[in-house]
Amino acid sequence: ELSVAGFAEVLPSLPRIAARLVQTQRAVRRAQPHVVVGIDSKGFNLRLLRSLAHRRAAAGRNGIPAAPVLVQYVGPSAWAFRDAD
Repeated sequence: ELSVAGFAEVLPSLPRIAARLVQTQRAVRRAQPHVVVGIDSKGFNLRLLRSLAHRRAAAGRNGIPAAPVLVQYVGPSAWAFRDAD
């Protein structure tokens, strides 16, 4: 659902991706996890983590509960597995 590439493919998918982002933000707020780890989907996850970071900055003020620790996992690329020869 989030796997789109190229301007022509991304543009019509924007409403669906935006709705999924809001849905995920709400799920994180409901679940109140200690840690949120983003894996793959870098563009989506960085937007999610950025929105959660704003909440984290406000945590403890105005009755806002503590926000989770935010982590973006970046998996190894092909360069990490090349032969050392």
